[in-house]
Amino acid sequence: MTDLATPARSVLATWADPLGSAVAVVDPPAAQGQPAASAVSTTDQVFDGIWRTLQITGAALGAWHGYRRNGSVGWAVAWGLAGAAVPPITLPIAFAQGLGRPAPGTPRQLAAERRERLARRERRRAATRQHEDDEGDED
Repeated sequence: MTDLATPARSVLATWADPLGSAVAVVDPPAAQGQPAASAVSTTDQVFDGIWRTLQITGAALGAWHGYRRNGSVGWAVAWGLAGAAVPPITLPIAFAQGLGRPAPGTPRQLAAERRERLARRERRRAATRQHEDDEGDED
């Protein structure tokens, strides 16, 4: 194992492992006097880092979405596991559902609709009172 001699290797090591654990960057075989096999190992490291980042992001967003959407820890665990297992499928579904927007028919969604109706009613009453006050001033 050699030191990260060039900035490109330093960037590659950081990109290949976003969690910050120790990364061994080895000189290519040609630099060590061996025939060059291929650059597959570097590509695999980069892909693994990207996949790990997607999994962590998928688990976090999935758990948050599952809890906010259904108000249940069980759904949070289910969405979190799905987000970690298959983030390319789970994340688009979560975004399509509104990422944390309560599901239709759930108590959370019904309570949100009720709060919205009450707020609209109060705004109408305030506007009516303001209109009546304005008409009363004209007399």
